[in-house]
Amino acid sequence: MRTVVAALAFTVLAVEAAPAFAQSPGECACAVPAPAAVVIVEAPRRKLGVSLRMSALGMHPSDDPEAHTDFSGGGLAVSYRINRRWGIELAADHFTEDTEEGTPRELQAVSVSATFHLRPYRYARWDGYLIAGLGTATAVTEGNQAPVGYGSAHLGLGLERRFRRLGISAELRMIGMGEAKDEEAQPAAASRMEPRSDEERGISGGQVSLAATYYF
Repeated sequence: MRTVVAALAFTVLAVEAAPAFAQSPGECACAVPAPAAVVIVEAPRRKLGVSLRMSALGMHPSDDPEAHTDFSGGGLAVSYRINRRWGIELAADHFTEDTEEGTPRELQAVSVSATFHLRPYRYARWDGYLIAGLGTATAVTEGNQAPVGYGSAHLGLGLERRFRRLGISAELRMIGMGEAKDEEAQPAAASRMEPRSDEERGISGGQVSLAATYYF
């Protein structure tokens, strides 16, 4: 009887150990647990931004770069991110001429711009982008009968550092302006910024801006 029991036990052990002996050295028939599912939680899309910015603006007639006029001021901008790469911005700025003599002029500008983002990654802390847009500007000098109106176009670039909902950015724009052709509404030329004849209407310059943006 003992011999029969021992034979049965040996048979059971042999059957259990057979797969292990059939494997190559180093292999194991142990069950491998399935990898846990990875859940990616996206950060909320913050497409709308409101910016306060300070700017320095330098302009001169296209035919006379030495006749330079400097302005400083600030404004408000509202931006909307259409998709990962493209955005649109509407801005209004007010500038005052930097002068120690005479009556300073004021320049009021409104513009709409498109932005193209070079690194459209939601988690990127640095965001570089290109800027292109159109706008209008009005120059006002005390004593003139009517303001001087301009149409404008600009090209530029910017770099923003993101801190969750807050962004700090620096922008550089190259600006070209053309005086409105309504002669009856224009005063006589009273400054270096204004053209000196009907044919010399081009004005160009640059604008540097620092802005703080809050994203909703």
